[in-house]
Amino acid sequence: MNNISWRGIRAFLYVAEHGGFTAAAEVSGFSKANLSQLVTELEAALSVQLLYRTTRQLRLTEIGQGYYERCKIAMQQLDSAAEWASQSTDELKGEIRMNAVGGPVGEEVLAPLIIEFQRQHPGIRVDLDFPVSMWI
Repeated sequence: MNNISWRGIRAFLYVAEHGGFTAAAEVSGFSKANLSQLVTELEAALSVQLLYRTTRQLRLTEIGQGYYERCKIAMQQLDSAAEWASQSTDELKGEIRMNAVGGPVGEEVLAPLIIEFQRQHPGIRVDLDFPVSMWI
């Protein structure tokens, strides 16, 4: 399996989904020649024929249909994993330590804002200190 290219699998999926190399090239940004080469290399690596190609039509072989269905699911899972990984790095995490004015301003204004902030960012721990004023 080491000689199977992810680009080849993606190329095959584009061709299978769009019914041909021309339509797949328009959607994928690859050239028709590049798509064809990638699919041919994939077939060689797998030692199977995935597509029936004629001058008038292109269709999946029986093995190609099964391979398409399995690869489609696998690529969706890989895309989902990549999206999850990139989103997890966007999540705020850590601790914030604050000293703030107590009394009505701290309790009625600041505390509700901090509670809402923590609801939106559960990875943040807020350590809020309302020091007792020594000038009372």
